[in-house]
Amino acid sequence: MESVSDPESYISMWFKGAPLHEIGRENVKQFFCWSFLNKSKYGLLDDLELENYADQLESRLGRKLPPGKGRAIPLNLTLDPVHMLPRPLVWYLIVFFVDAITFCYLRFHSFQFYRVSNEQADGDFGIIAVEMMPDSTISSMIEAALLVDPVSILLHLPDVAYNFTCRQPMAANEYQLKYFASTDPDVSRTLARTFFWQENIIWKHELEGRHITIVLCGRDLITNTNAVGQYVAGDKSSKWKKRDWKGIGVEIIWFNELDHSQVFELKSDYDHLIKVLQRYALISDTNPGLEQNGNT
Repeated sequence: MESVSDPESYISMWFKGAPLHEIGRENVKQFFCWSFLNKSKYGLLDDLELENYADQLESRLGRKLPPGKGRAIPLNLTLDPVHMLPRPLVWYLIVFFVDAITFCYLRFHSFQFYRVSNEQADGDFGIIAVEMMPDSTISSMIEAALLVDPVSILLHLPDVAYNFTCRQPMAANEYQLKYFASTDPDVSRTLARTFFWQENIIWKHELEGRHITIVLCGRDLITNTNAVGQYVAGDKSSKWKKRDWKGIGVEIIWFNELDHSQVFELKSDYDHLIKVLQRYALISDTNPGLEQNGNT
């Protein structure tokens, strides 16, 4: 709860935007049962732990929760029904051709598919991951990384889950997200049945001791990028948004006017990303060591 800056918004969004007076103490315990214990129901053995969680939330709220159950319904991704929209065959044909063209383009530029295990790893390879959650197999081998619009940082906050699955779209980009991502059969099934935030979250201490650049966009429609930036920078002001990038330690590049993934659209924007990768490649080639460059 220490990383939750707005506890009222936190609990309201996890209850699909319900007002606080509709969220009872038993509702909160049921939610914590799912989110912390990965259970749909709790018994006497779990009750003491859940009561402690509810007490901590009340302490952060500065008020008591209404006793019993209210009308609010929690957002329990792995228990809620799966909402998906089927796609026509032509859609999959389009995806096939786009994938094929991308594959050919990458092979033309000397990229190749490469799977590495702990036994094979020699620390001298790079990874391009379009979407990636934390992976303990490769985590210890990563010296430098560029994270663009990461959703895994502060994943325990409700923004990603709510914006991706519950928000009623109003703007064009929100309709685009709902049709092309949120209700895609594979994406919706994966989120609804295999998504456990404890397994996918990235904490700040896991970034330390590496060269990490995190790209955040001010108009991101999925992630609370201000909260992520403040958490990573350890600064509740906005000074971290204007810091010069140096390529050492954990840093943030902020694009104030861009939405999620829009950094890839204009050369003037993604040139910043190329600069980061070139710098990290140079670090890998010269292998100076993190101790020599320093940490943040």
